[in-house]
Amino acid sequence: MSSVNIGGVVDIEVNTADYSNPRVLVFPANPDQQSSRNIRVTVMQTADSIYTDDFGMGIQTLTLSGTTAWRSAQGKWNGQPIDGETAARHLQYDIIDWYFSMEQAGPSPQGMVMAIYDHAFGRAWTVKPIGNVQFAITSQSPVTRNFSVQFLVLSDLANGVSVTPVIDPVVQVLQNPKQVQKYTHSNVKAVQKKSVAQSQKKPFIYTVQSGDTLWNIAKRFLSIQATNTQISSFIRRIADTNHIANPNLIFVGQRLTIPR
Repeated sequence: MSSVNIGGVVDIEVNTADYSNPRVLVFPANPDQQSSRNIRVTVMQTADSIYTDDFGMGIQTLTLSGTTAWRSAQGKWNGQPIDGETAARHLQYDIIDWYFSMEQAGPSPQGMVMAIYDHAFGRAWTVKPIGNVQFAITSQSPVTRNFSVQFLVLSDLANGVSVTPVIDPVVQVLQNPKQVQKYTHSNVKAVQKKSVAQSQKKPFIYTVQSGDTLWNIAKRFLSIQATNTQISSFIRRIADTNHIANPNLIFVGQRLTIPR
């Protein structure tokens, strides 16, 4: 993709997948940029320890926000000078709305590509609009338009990092219902097979330590949010599984099978 930037430092280009219909918007003012990535770490606290599932860094998002004003010839739309109000309208209707209307029209060449170029800092991304898209005109400032658009970063063209987006399942069903039905059946079978395999795993064996009671043992294997009723119910399951007549009477070194 090529970028046409005249009189600005940030532009957005949107095009069909065959690059036959480019639309290029040059911002009349450099918008504020905010880039963020979530950290995919899940933490679960139990009675005596903390468990973490560390999946590393999540996907990157980019937010452009700012205010466009009535500045003649400061912006560009497909090479033609435009003011700030017109630029905001193009961003809303001819970039964001057009992107989705063409993407939802069907398969290639309607498949869409959107790119953002930051010429001041040498950055470039291919993106997809997500989250909140906001455009506002206030009574205190009727000649300006506030905008905020969030994007999912599909690829960082400067750093070579890319994300493979998942096909919209609703669109996929509408386009090829038989294939999706076949895929769904295979997924259900895989889940059922995995569930059977999990149920056939050897039960967990816990050795009673000094000071243990069935109450604190049950709490250890439940979430920290477990209620007293849930703990009592789990104690009965442990007692029944291990044929314990008196739940208040267990012995150090006793091996208990903990039900799943």
